[in-house]
Amino acid sequence: MQPRDTSLALESQAMSPGVDPVTFAVLLHAIGEASSEMTTVLQHGARSTIISIARDHSASIYTAAAEMLYQNDALPIHTIGGALNIEAIKQEFEDDINDGDIFMINDPYMGTTHNSDLTVVMPVFFKGEHLFWTAVRAHQNNTGEASFGYASTNVWQDGIQIPPVRIFERGREIRSTIRFYLRNVRLPEWLEADLRAMVGAVRAGADRLQDMTRTHGVEVVVPTLAEMIAYAERRTAAEIRALPDGVYEGESWIDSDGQGTHNIRIACTVTIDDDTIHVDYTGSDPQAGGHCNATVATMQACGSIPVLTIIDPTIPRNEGCTRHIRVTAPEGSVANARWPASTWWGTVNPGDILIEAAWKALAQAAPDRVPAGWGRCQQRLSMGDDNRVSPSVPFAASIFVAASGGGACNGADGWPLTQCVCCLGGMQTESVEMVELLQPLFVEYNEFLADSAGAGTWIGGHGIETSVRPIDGILYMKFEYEGTFNPPFGLFGGLPGNGGCKYKESTDGTRRFYMAHPDPDVIHEGERYVTVTTGGGGYGDPFARPAPSVQELVRDELLTVAAARERFGVVIDAVTLEVDERETDALRSHLRAGAELPLWLPLQAGEGDYWKQRYREGDELVWETMPPALRLGLSPEAR
Repeated sequence: MQPRDTSLALESQAMSPGVDPVTFAVLLHAIGEASSEMTTVLQHGARSTIISIARDHSASIYTAAAEMLYQNDALPIHTIGGALNIEAIKQEFEDDINDGDIFMINDPYMGTTHNSDLTVVMPVFFKGEHLFWTAVRAHQNNTGEASFGYASTNVWQDGIQIPPVRIFERGREIRSTIRFYLRNVRLPEWLEADLRAMVGAVRAGADRLQDMTRTHGVEVVVPTLAEMIAYAERRTAAEIRALPDGVYEGESWIDSDGQGTHNIRIACTVTIDDDTIHVDYTGSDPQAGGHCNATVATMQACGSIPVLTIIDPTIPRNEGCTRHIRVTAPEGSVANARWPASTWWGTVNPGDILIEAAWKALAQAAPDRVPAGWGRCQQRLSMGDDNRVSPSVPFAASIFVAASGGGACNGADGWPLTQCVCCLGGMQTESVEMVELLQPLFVEYNEFLADSAGAGTWIGGHGIETSVRPIDGILYMKFEYEGTFNPPFGLFGGLPGNGGCKYKESTDGTRRFYMAHPDPDVIHEGERYVTVTTGGGGYGDPFARPAPSVQELVRDELLTVAAARERFGVVIDAVTLEVDERETDALRSHLRAGAELPLWLPLQAGEGDYWKQRYREGDELVWETMPPALRLGLSPEAR
């Protein structure tokens, strides 16, 4: 889509008077390298695989005024609202912030996404002047929640809540504070190693920023920082002006809150007015009784992410971009929960669904830039004892090798292995070899699933089927799994992804299907845990996909002959795998007759039924329950 006034778009890329473009580029990349080094230090130093391998972490840099300056190789759910944590630290400590101090915070009601995302922050000084903040946010394998594996109903069940606290003062470690934190988590040795890696990361970033400032001088660095933000602001404004003004609506649904409430609605209205976009979630359901509620940080991030995905990717993603994006939701709604609601799973649920609803609205204004629905998060958390060594040691596996598929877009098929929407592909899956090396698990198979991708002119990323068995012990599984009831949406005639399912297969062959977010279960030796992740949604008319491309999918065993005929109208011989062009043309003409391409599919909640393809007579369906003990102490409002 071209801007209405190309000259304005070109003008927005020019430097402000007095700013040298070469110096600007050098400093921008220097800050980027500082962020990259923070990431490297963190990933190489952490013990938990969710950080060291799956990369559920982010490093970012802010100005002294808490303006986001740079996020490199980061998860947008972590960084877009990250300034809220820094503001909380500034409010708590006021003028008592010193060179060498390091702080940590995870309180979801003080600017964090959810309490599992611990944030470590360091002020960066140069010759006594406070110039930057370096920040690292990383998911923790455990935060001492009340009962591991059960859906929380309030913040206390979510685990330890950490307001802004100082863990290093003028370079000296405050050991008592760190001991207090580690005493309240289930894997203290693991999490201490992770915390020290985070501390090392913010210090590494600070060192690089101080080196940069020493080389170029404060008098050059400070105005160039301001220009980095102003430059992004000008370019973002020009991009938004290129979109048609108007009011656009979308909606999507959460499968479950873990407490038996299903198909929770997220409503979104996007208003484009000149150079500003307002993303509003008014009309969403009230905050849930379970753990799928958004904090303010999650709301801001997940309302901004859809807009940031449709503007020029060469624009630095900093404070300048977000100045043109306003995100709101009524307090007390699932999109902006009121204390003490649980927000334990809020980053991806409702985070991913907040993004989906906004994408559907934006698709009406920028159809060539918005993708179809990404596969939702299908995360399996497990803990137990590794009996392969003596004495046994505890282990925690956060993300197995399977992952969902991304949504297709105009001109490209969706990627596989994308994890969750709010991370935009920034996380990665663990290899089978690393899973088996680090945990007492045997991965029987881990393979792309035929017919899992949403059909379209461009198809979604493929889902995956994985089978895992425990070794010399039990596998204690916690289930967080979205998409079963509400699969990834297809766009502009594209079909939804498959929706996926999960079940335990016992030694006698019977299957125990876990619907939505049930209570934890135990997988014993001899039993297998099978998970089928969702494929991404398709984009565009499936009958417009070239027949040779459909044939290639069949030959690669990513599509069956039957699905090629039913979904794409392509007739393929089951033996030779050759396309019958005459039959294909006739079938496509017949299927197209009178067909109207919907804006998105499915049109309503609860349409996912893929699990029925795996369900057999005699199998069991397991739904959510909650031990009464976990309900004790709830206020009437929280209930």
